[in-house]
Amino acid sequence: MGAGAFCIGALVFAIRLPSSGPVVTSFVFALGVMVALVPEGLPATMSVALAVGVRRMAHHKALIKKLVAMETLGSTTVICTD
Repeated sequence: MGAGAFCIGALVFAIRLPSSGPVVTSFVFALGVMVALVPEGLPATMSVALAVGVRRMAHHKALIKKLVAMETLGSTTVICTD
């Protein structure tokens, strides 16, 4: 997502450079475009990343479907194993 925002910002900078006045103004505008692109796609990216993580955990049978089992495990103070 960051690479896409960078490419679009560079494209905006290249288009705006010949038509605009100072280079600094074009750079600040392109930088604003790059920053504005990231937060809008962030929730979707995080949802996909979390879904992939849940799928991996389900593949390894690490998900607990019954809340009672999780509550019991949370109240445990000592676990003895051999």
